[in-house]
Amino acid sequence: MHNFLFRSAPFYLVFALAFGGLQKTAEAQSSIRDGLVAEWNFDETSGFIASDSAGDNDGELMNFPDDDSQWVEGKVGGAIAFDGSNYVEVPDTDAIGAEVTEGLTVMAWFRSNVPLEASGAGNRMLEKGNNYFFLQGVRPGGMNFLVKSGGANFTANIEDSLEAETWYHIAGVFDGATAKT
Repeated sequence: MHNFLFRSAPFYLVFALAFGGLQKTAEAQSSIRDGLVAEWNFDETSGFIASDSAGDNDGELMNFPDDDSQWVEGKVGGAIAFDGSNYVEVPDTDAIGAEVTEGLTVMAWFRSNVPLEASGAGNRMLEKGNNYFFLQGVRPGGMNFLVKSGGANFTANIEDSLEAETWYHIAGVFDGATAKT
């Protein structure tokens, strides 16, 4: 089983992390939520469950304190504060499975407690099995999007360093052949 992990050493992962498969159709989408298969708003204020507002992929908070201090104010709504040893684990399902690499979009609001240098490495914010990630250090840039598909790595990066204590929105898009941020 490959689990979906949101983890972070210096990050507040916030507002929403959304995953949606790309829809290959000539028709216009009627709603921004069309195709959305999972969304974690982190608006809870207590407990150890991060509810999926788009489906049935609720996450379990792992290695967090019992005092609910992980639930913090986000960019919009709530957020989760990570200390590097804790994470949110979402069980594997076909809709968000590690094998979903033919077309996907992953988005997050985040704020780091430390600067994320363009030459930095080692800070991983999101991973799904060993198939797609938001992380630092694959290519130059404060944050990278990496998809592993068919034995190849596809990466896109934000080339600039990212400042500490600043909110950023990142979106990684993979169309089956190219990764973009």
